[in-house]
Amino acid sequence: MNKISIYILFLIITLTGCTDIGYDKYTYLVSWDKSEDLEVNSYGGGYVVYYAKGKCIDINKCNYVDVPYSGGQSTPTEATITIKRKEDETGKDIYSVAVAAYHTIGDDRVYSKPSNVVNITIE
Repeated sequence: MNKISIYILFLIITLTGCTDIGYDKYTYLVSWDKSEDLEVNSYGGGYVVYYAKGKCIDINKCNYVDVPYSGGQSTPTEATITIKRKEDETGKDIYSVAVAAYHTIGDDRVYSKPSNVVNITIE
């Protein structure tokens, strides 16, 4: 039986360098600890970075960045997310970020439980 180790639950997400790229868009570099699971770090494996407005994430309805394995010893452990505020939004906004690992069985992806949520406050 194939299954993903739950190393991802204990990862540390780091948010580095908010960059205001104009037009109320902000980019964040998100990085996390590598999963030791061989299936995550080989073809068909990878990570998904979920992000959404608010203090929690519904992974079925949020934005995401796919970070697939693309060769080498391991899958990349960082991604850039772009958050766009609407023109009429003012004040503080909270966005949430979480990461999950995955591997592929046949044509289906099997995901780990997402990491703990990290919040971003935009002012």
